[in-house]
Amino acid sequence: MYNGGVRGAGRTYTPSTTFETFPFPEGLTPNIPAAAYADDSRAIAIAKAAKRLDELRNAWLNPPDLVDIVPEIVPGYPDHILPKNEEAAATLKKRTLTNLYNQRPQWLADAHRDLDAAVANAYGWPTDISEEDALAKLLELNLSRAGAEAKPTPDTDDDDDDDEPATKPKKINKTARLTREEFAKISEVEGLRLSDEMKEAFADFDRRKMTPEQRRQTIIDRFKRAAR
Repeated sequence: MYNGGVRGAGRTYTPSTTFETFPFPEGLTPNIPAAAYADDSRAIAIAKAAKRLDELRNAWLNPPDLVDIVPEIVPGYPDHILPKNEEAAATLKKRTLTNLYNQRPQWLADAHRDLDAAVANAYGWPTDISEEDALAKLLELNLSRAGAEAKPTPDTDDDDDDDEPATKPKKINKTARLTREEFAKISEVEGLRLSDEMKEAFADFDRRKMTPEQRRQTIIDRFKRAAR
């Protein structure tokens, strides 16, 4: 997910290395039209929780007692949000997402908890899964899918034309997955870090030269033992 390029004072993110490689829940991946899973209970739960979070944040950022909503006359453009007076304008300047998340009121934490639970359920994980465990599972899922995509496919071309070049150009995998280092870097940006225990586990996977499927199964077995 992390693109190492630097532009100006910050990092840059691109769809090809960030969003297109993210291991979305099975059946809810971006390559599937949204209409195909509109009735999926997992998608409905995530949409409901996300909508609720957005409504709560907007209500705090632009409360009705401080702003007036002026309809936009040009179709396709959002309405104008204007402060009711100078006092309201001064108050609204302090109502930013940064300040909101620094304060982290209980209603915000509850809304994020509900959204996190809906997403975890979509993956088939415990709804109260920790950030550390979720990160480990996402990484293993990413590696597992990358391993599946990397498997060679049999060549069904029966053309034996003598004029055919001896070596054909290799096909480029346009859905390349993340490396562990790339995943760790973007996770740090989001405040997620692997514990020393998980780092040692992944180092052990490397020493044993385990396949993505073996790594995934080992992680699953670990969680099963911890749940007993």
